[in-house]
Amino acid sequence: MAKSTLVTAIDASSATFTISTSTGKSTSFLGSNNAETFTAFATYTTSGSEGAGTDIEMFALPDDAHLIDMRVSSTALGTSVTLQVGDSGDDDRFIDATSHASAASTSMSATNPQTIGHKFTSSTDIVVKTAGATLAGSQTITLYAIYIMPGLITPSR
Repeated sequence: MAKSTLVTAIDASSATFTISTSTGKSTSFLGSNNAETFTAFATYTTSGSEGAGTDIEMFALPDDAHLIDMRVSSTALGTSVTLQVGDSGDDDRFIDATSHASAASTSMSATNPQTIGHKFTSSTDIVVKTAGATLAGSQTITLYAIYIMPGLITPSR
């Protein structure tokens, strides 16, 4: 399984910056002012050896996360290349296969709006799956997810 490369994270509530590269897996969380809404973000640079059917592990979303939206974007990946986004239970649970032969961007809310509000019951790896052809080298795939973590804050009165 291919791994995403480098992700930086900013915690807006404490203004700290972190980089996560443990075991080649990169995860980023951007906290909002109320520490309830988060963004996970990863970028993967292709090597040119990723054939059709390659799973690219982008990041993990935590237990109890409620998904708001997700978007996959890429530079031109090559003739006939499609990308879809899912997890181990369903490889296109979040974003259906969409052409990324030329630069493209597709959201979960556009292809699978029924997954808005999806609740994760355990930490879950989010995977981009390739299809159609071998990916061109030195291209980028970017994925982000916006989610909420209920119960992390107590509203002020």
